[in-house]
Amino acid sequence: MALVIAVLAGGLTILTAFTSFLHFAYRSPSAHVAIETAVTVIALVTAYFAWGRFRHSRLPADLALSFSLATVSITRLAFTGIPALFDFHDADRFSTWSSLGGSVVGTAALTVAAFAPDRPLARPLQSAARAAVAGMLALTAIGVAFAVSASRLPVGIDPALSPSTASPAPGNPAILAVQFVLAVLLLWAAIGFNRRAVRGEEFYSWLSAGATVGGFARVNYILFPSLYSNWVYMGDFLRLTFYLLLLVAVLREIGAYQARIAESAAQEERRRLARDYHDGVAQELAFIVAHLQGMTRKYDFLEPLRAASERALQECRWAINALTIPGGQELSAALVETAEEIATREGTRLELEIDPNVDVPRETREALLRIVSEAMTNAARHGGARTVQVELMNGDGTILRVRDDGDGFEVRDAEGGGGFGLVSMRERIHAVGGEISVISKPGAGTLIEVRVP
Repeated sequence: MALVIAVLAGGLTILTAFTSFLHFAYRSPSAHVAIETAVTVIALVTAYFAWGRFRHSRLPADLALSFSLATVSITRLAFTGIPALFDFHDADRFSTWSSLGGSVVGTAALTVAAFAPDRPLARPLQSAARAAVAGMLALTAIGVAFAVSASRLPVGIDPALSPSTASPAPGNPAILAVQFVLAVLLLWAAIGFNRRAVRGEEFYSWLSAGATVGGFARVNYILFPSLYSNWVYMGDFLRLTFYLLLLVAVLREIGAYQARIAESAAQEERRRLARDYHDGVAQELAFIVAHLQGMTRKYDFLEPLRAASERALQECRWAINALTIPGGQELSAALVETAEEIATREGTRLELEIDPNVDVPRETREALLRIVSEAMTNAARHGGARTVQVELMNGDGTILRVRDDGDGFEVRDAEGGGGFGLVSMRERIHAVGGEISVISKPGAGTLIEVRVP
């Protein structure tokens, strides 16, 4: 994403510099105020968010990011807003140079955040306190130095100039030099954040894109430093885009946090239900089945009741197993857990051949796990199987095979009578758009094969 953003921002910069049709600048002091207000608010929100990340992670990158954006907010409030409110003499010159100094401090901290090591700080609060004190001292020194010399400071750009009439790079040479330094720091930070994003964290991907846009905004300020004039130009729009990308990063991260919290709450509720089923209904059903097994030896008419109780116990165990499988767990891991649990309970030997890269929707996963559970249980209890083989692979769609060495049966008779759960298995797999085939003969074991798109 950062590369695409760099191409777009760079293309806009080139068009602005070498063509006339993109000269859309317009004179609007109120627009400058609106942009500065948005930048300050977004920087403050992002700094607070980064501070929350730091309290959790204790990583220096999050501390440096929070410090950087807090510096931007304080700089805008202290060096631009306050002098204007109190009609400070030479307020424009003071705001221009002091805010530029604060930008150097904040951007340098942003670059530190991009390349900071991923080792948690041993004393995070003390490190944060030292950073806060150092930042306040630096900004105070900048403010005092430029306040004392405000009357002797040059203006950032001649207020009579406009983007259409000014020569290239018309600003004060010192200001242009600092803009170049800021552009280099931001583009360097973009490279560092992009390296972090490659490790899989989307947050840094947005930071990389934002720093890229911010770097090209500073390049545009070299071409025409509209930041220090009453004109709104390309640099201002790119700088605002930089902070909007930071806001997008924060909002997406908050959305991801909310999703994880909701999933965690749902999983905790599933575990609670599983505990209730296990300690309550399952125990009572196991007690009934155990007593009925002894009683059916004397009273044959109790056999249907024993079979129904056993099926209810199996259903309860399956519900417990399904509730305890994490919602985001991959099919391969969930299938291994399910098969091993059933093989241990039924006393059968299990052979697994599982492709770990199989990915299916949640509904399909639940259907496949249920079929494995029913097929293995039936193989052990009704077919007397000693060994059950379970295969999961990618082929023409997803393929699941459950093969056993049990007694086998006549498929037509079983399907006609609804035995061994074949009807329910077929209905489950058809509900998710799959197909199931059953191959079995008396004395030859059973093969159940499922294919889903």
